[in-house]
This record gives sequence, C-alpha cells and structure tokens, in this order.
Amino acid sequence: MGSLPPINPGVRMNKLKERIMNPSLSSFYSVVFPLPGFIQQQNPSLYDGELLELSCQEASLPGSSIATLEQQNDYAGVTERHGYRRMYDETIDFTFLVTVNSGYKQIRFFDYWMKYITGEIDKNGNIQDLSEPNIVMRARYPDGDGVKKVGNNSGYRTKLNIVKYERDMGWVHPDREEPASNLLEYHFVDAYPKQISSSPLSYEGSSLMKTTVSMTYTRYFITENTAKQVAISGRDPKSSGNAEFNEFNLRRFGAELMGDFFLPQFSRV
Repeated sequence: MGSLPPINPGVRMNKLKERIMNPSLSSFYSVVFPLPGFIQQQNPSLYDGELLELSCQEASLPGSSIATLEQQNDYAGVTERHGYRRMYDETIDFTFLVTVNSGYKQIRFFDYWMKYITGEIDKNGNIQDLSEPNIVMRARYPDGDGVKKVGNNSGYRTKLNIVKYERDMGWVHPDREEPASNLLEYHFVDAYPKQISSSPLSYEGSSLMKTTVSMTYTRYFITENTAKQVAISGRDPKSSGNAEFNEFNLRRFGAELMGDFFLPQFSRV
C-alpha cells in the first residue's frame, strides 16, 4: 500500500490577511484632462483642470477584447478561433458634479470643445449664431489644418489620463518594511468628447445636478509606477506631500494638487 500524501497544513492567518484583506477600493482615483491647444488660444479661462479632476464623481476603467477568426474543419468537429486584433471600448463615461461658483464650467468646457469639432466656432474663436436660418459649418480635421499644427490648428484630439491609486497613495513609513502600493496610469490616445448626456431637471425635489460626458479614443495603454522608485527619483524637496502622486501632478499640472495630504496632522504612523 502506497504512502498517503502529506496533509496540507493550510495557510497561516497572518499570511491570509496579507493576501486578501487589503482589497483595492474604487473611490481612489484621479482623472487628468489636459488643456487642448485651441482652447488655450481662444478661451483659456474656460479651462480649469483642477476643478474637472475634483468634480469628477464617477469614471470607469476601460475594457478591451480580442477579435478572432474562426477556422473550421481543420480537425473533425473542432472550431478554432485565432486572435488577430485588440478591440477597445468605443467610449468611456465621466460624471461631473456641476458647481455654480465655477460658472457651470463642467458643462461649458465640453460644449465648447464639441462646438469647435463641428465648426460652430471659427478659427478666430467666434461662435456662429445658430438662430440664423442659413448657417455653414465645416468639421475640423482631427489633427489640425495646414502645416503648422499648433494653437488653433492643433486639432481637437488630445491625451487623457486616469490614475488609480489606493488609500495610502503609495506612501510607506520609513520604519516599516511593508511594500509600497503601485499606481496604475491609464493613458488614452486621441481622446475627445463624443456625447454630453441630458441632465434631468424637476420641480418634484431638489438634487445635485450632474452631467455625464462620453469620451471616445483610439486606444489606451497602462503604465505602472513603483512608489519607492518614483519617490526617490522624483521627490520635490520642498514638498511635504506624497512623492509619487506629487511627481505625477508636477508632470501634468506644474503644481502639487494634493501636497498637503501628508502633513504631520495627518500622520500615518
């Protein structure tokens, strides 16, 4: 009679907690909308990147699939499927809380962007009077007109970023040995607004007004930052905030959005 296999001692409770008791939370993310070149030239006061990031209440990480070709009858009764192309979601939705003291910029910014795409705004920034019986609109080229594709001729497509981080934002106390969490950066290529969804209004009861914008894009890719590596190489010595997240915002905005999050009064020790 053969010997029985050894009994699996199982997993220790402390190891189990380390592996499954620290789930990722969906409420920690940041959306970065860069300033399009034509808005910078025509109406720069309409853009407020920090406001768009803070008022973006809902977003979603993108999905993708593999397009396949079916091959039949190579083997009896077998249908093979071979992948040949990665297919990206058509749009990604962002829901913004509309604020009054900002002058409804969450709506006006994307509406202005769509007007530029469809030709409702000329190259000098003048908006056509749509109440006129006869109007002429010429859609823009995606990457701009002419040779010098800068400013008003820079096109309407731009980059877009979603950063997924965790509660600690990659911060690790120097006296602890636990590994720092990573940040996932989703980079969207050639993004622009495709649709602004309707926002219902009603006398039945007051509620927070929100607007949902659907952005379309060509493709996306993901980069992963290891917190300690970025913290050492990119830390601003004058900053009291999280090094990795500050490095990201310094790269995007030229300023620290959340630099005071780890002041002494918010000690994580």
